[in-house]
Amino acid sequence: MPPTVSINLCCYNSEKYLEETLQSIFSQTYQDWELVVINDGSSDSTEHIVKKYINKGYPIIYHYQANHGLGYSRNKAIELSQGVYIAFIDHDD
Repeated sequence: MPPTVSINLCCYNSEKYLEETLQSIFSQTYQDWELVVINDGSSDSTEHIVKKYINKGYPIIYHYQANHGLGYSRNKAIELSQGVYIAFIDHDD
């Protein structure tokens, strides 16, 4: 059964705030969600940070792509989302 909410997070060289943003998502009391992360060609440790949480079992769909910009990345996140509703969060929220 698909989740109710797909949280879309597009990242580009996001290591500075990414841990905080992910912890903010994971600490919510509402649990019927998936996180769709689009790595838009980061050259920092963004991928390592996300994969650490995938390995811990969080419901994350991860996609790496060459840098195409935010609009393209958001469209890709929507395409990969399975939820009834879509929520956007920025990597530094």
